[in-house]
Order: sequence, then structure tokens, then C-alpha cells
Amino acid sequence: MEQDQTIVSIELGLDALRVMHRAINQAYENWPGGRAEEQECLFTMRNQLYAALMDQLLDMEAI
Repeated sequence: MEQDQTIVSIELGLDALRVMHRAINQAYENWPGGRAEEQECLFTMRNQLYAALMDQLLDMEAI
């Protein structure tokens, strides 16, 4: 992943966050090969979305 990329922030509801995490996780697990940077990006995104999901669930005292 390039170091000089622009950072973008988005707001998601909890359901959308769950769907996005599931979609990125599926893309990572089914990655067909190609540029290693793409797989690294999916890995990072999956972990960041998981952390955001867990953070929200902790704030809601759902876990």
C-alpha cells in the first residue's frame, strides 16, 4: 500500500459496518492473487473494520 495516500473518513451505521467488514473479509479470504499490495490492503482494512466494530459494540455494552 502506498504511504502517501489521502486519508478519507466515513460514517457508517452499525449494520453497514458489519456488512462492510463481512464483504472485506470475504474479499480477503477469496483473494484470487495478483498484486501483493492489494492483499495487504484488504488485510489492513479487514482488521481496521473489525476494530471499529468491536469498539462500537463495547461502547454499546453489547460485549
